[in-house]
Amino acid sequence: MDGNRLSLRGKTAFVTGASRNIGRAIALAFAAEGADLVLNTRVNREELEAVAAECRKAGVRVVSVLGDIGDAAAVETMVQQGIGATRPSVLTNRSARPRWRTGIASWRSIFTPRSTSRVPSSPA
Repeated sequence: MDGNRLSLRGKTAFVTGASRNIGRAIALAFAAEGADLVLNTRVNREELEAVAAECRKAGVRVVSVLGDIGDAAAVETMVQQGIGATRPSVLTNRSARPRWRTGIASWRSIFTPRSTSRVPSSPA
C-alpha cells in the first residue's frame, strides 16, 4: 500500500444509494480496498443484491438493507441490521430523490435527510 493512502481493510463502510450509479461505484471501490460494507437503497432490493454480489467477489463481508435515510428510526434499524455493535468507519450518502422542480419544499426534502439523519455509533 502507498504510504499516503488510508487502508480500508478491517473497516466498515455504510453506503447509501448503493444500488446504482455513483453509490454503486463507491461500494465497488471500497470493496476493492477491503472494506466490509453495509449497502442501502430505499426500494430496489434486486439491484442492491446484484451490487452486493459484485462486492463479495472482493472477499469482503456485505449486508444489504432497505430503508429511507430520511427516517431516523429507519436509519437506527438499518444500522442494527447491517452492522449491529460494529461502529461504521465510513459513511457515504449517495441517495437521490428526483424532486427538483417543485420549489423550496422539495429542495429541503432532498437535502435535509443528508444533514440531519444520523448513524448511531459507539463511543470512539
